[in-house]
Order: sequence, then C-alpha cells, then structure tokens
Amino acid sequence: MLNGLDFCAEPGSFLALLGPSGSGKSVTLNILSGLMAPTAGTVRFEDADGQTRAGRATKIGYVFQSPRLLPWKTVADNVAFVLDRRAGRDEIARRVARVLDLVGIREFADYYPHQVSGGMQQRAAIARALVYEPDVVLMDEPFSHLDEITARGLRAEIVSLWRQMGMTILFVTHDITEACFLSQRVVLLTPKPTRVFREIDVPLPYPRVYASDALFEQEKRVLRTFEESIAEHQLAPRAAVTGSPI
Repeated sequence: MLNGLDFCAEPGSFLALLGPSGSGKSVTLNILSGLMAPTAGTVRFEDADGQTRAGRATKIGYVFQSPRLLPWKTVADNVAFVLDRRAGRDEIARRVARVLDLVGIREFADYYPHQVSGGMQQRAAIARALVYEPDVVLMDEPFSHLDEITARGLRAEIVSLWRQMGMTILFVTHDITEACFLSQRVVLLTPKPTRVFREIDVPLPYPRVYASDALFEQEKRVLRTFEESIAEHQLAPRAAVTGSPI
C-alpha cells in the first residue's frame, strides 16, 4: 500500500528509489509505467519546458528483475519484439544492432537465451528497453540475481548509457551502495504504508569509484537516514497513519 507517495524526477536525471523489501517499490514502477492504475493520486509527465505531456506521448522502457526473454526467440529477435513492424525490416535491424553494440553483445545476436549467461540475458533486456529510444527507463532491481562482479560491470555500463543517451532513469533497489554509486538523488521510502521519508542528493562526480572515501561517506549518510526511517516506523502508532492510500 502506498500512502501519500510524492516525488518528482527531473528530465534526464538518474533517481534511485531505495527502500526495504516489500515497501512498494515495484508497485510504484508499475503505476508509473501504466501496468497498474492508482486508486487515488496522479502520475504526470512533463517535457523539458514544464508542459504536461499525455501518457502515450512519453515513451517508457522497463527493465524487470529477471530478463523475461522469450526462449524461442534469438537475442536480436527478443530486442526487436517491442518495435513496431511498420518501421520496416531494415530500420528494425539497424536499431537492434545499435543497441546490441551499446550493451556489448552484438556478437551474440543470433544466440538463444539459454545459450548465453545471466549477465548477457540482462544486457539483452536492457537493450530491449532502450531500442525504441525511451524518454524514461524504469529499472526494477535488474542486477539483484547477478553476482557482484557482473553487477558492478553492468552498473558502470548503465551510467555510461544514461550519460550518452540523456534519458530519465528511475532505478529501484534495496542496496545502499548501488543507489549511491548510480544515482544523482536517492528517494528513501518507508516500510508499508509507503511514503517518502527523505530525498538525499548524491553530489559526486561521474564516473564513481567503489570503496572510495567519497562514496563511502555518502553510503554512511544514506544508511543513517535509512535507520532513522525504520526506527520511526517501528515507533509510530498504527492508528496515527492517515491519508488516502493508493
């Protein structure tokens, strides 16, 4: 249940939604993507001039926790699956080849999902989200099933792609290090009923370095705030929770 959840992501920004498991992070992305309808409240998309855009005028890419590739299609065909067939075969092939190059798996275009590693499958899922050049990319803990070495490499690549392409990214995680390494701002969510506890800027230059003093200090700052949110939730009387849940 979401209760008074209110935040804004600026165009071209990288925002992390950080919260404990079961706090409604995935539900939030599903509402933003249109997969779920809110029972109250609104989702609004604006252009760079601050003008409200119709939902269908905003192209949204979604990267799920698992790759969700169709096993009977090749990597290239999985990526092409989301494109409009009216674009034409040559244009589709060009766009697919471009994003496979961007995520570093073009040589595996004709492989099937079971023939490539979990990391490559997730790269294909990222390529699928990017292939139609979205304005906003929603990422729901996409590296949670990967080993840390593979995840670190993909995090660095996501930052590089974001800086090249300029889209807005909303990245869901319960990993404080991941949130600080990736994002410009962390939106810290409470346990259910979910609300925004605090928004924390991450004013570190890119590229960022794991285990650096600057990143470690930022992680400590977020951790302290995270612990405050948990403590406040545990002490708050349940009868005191008010507002219109989504």
